[in-house]
Formats: sequence, structure tokens, C-alpha cells
Amino acid sequence: MPHAARLAACCDTILADMDTLAAADSAIYARLAAYRDPYLGQTLGEAKAIGTIQHLDDAVTVELKFGFPCADYSEELLPALQAHLAPLLNNAKLNVILRT
Repeated sequence: MPHAARLAACCDTILADMDTLAAADSAIYARLAAYRDPYLGQTLGEAKAIGTIQHLDDAVTVELKFGFPCADYSEELLPALQAHLAPLLNNAKLNVILRT
């Protein structure tokens, strides 16, 4: 097999993986946007609280931005978001980073 053919096949695989991750990120974003936070009284999407979403190995890290001190809120919010995102996580670990 010529070198260019091997490279093209490799690039196709990488691009397919990137498309899959982008679709997963979009689905996670949409599901997060629909989560109604009991303290905000609105969804995370309405609050514009969703920051970055990253996949690394078997973990998904979500950054949320709130306009109030929230360091101690992660202990309460993490289990609720794990349950809310469970259909999309496929056994991946969820990490939540809260920013003020």
C-alpha cells in the first residue's frame, strides 16, 4: 500500500473520531442546557452557565460558570448532573469544574 493511501486512511479515522466527539459534545451541551438548576430557578442554558466540554480517555469534563461563589456547590451538583447526563456518558466519568 502506498504511503499516501495509509496516511489518507489514518486521517479518515481521525476525522471520523473527531466528528463522533463533536456530536457527543453537542448532545451533552444540549442535555446540560436543559438541566434546571434548583438554585438558579432556570436552566443552565438560560443562565448561560455552560463553558467548555472536554473528553479525555474515559472522562468527560464540563466547565460551568456561575455569577456567584460556588466552590462548595460541586458536591451537590455533580451527582445530579451525573444522573441527568447518564444516557449520554456511556460509563464515562463526569468531572465538573465550577467557576465564578
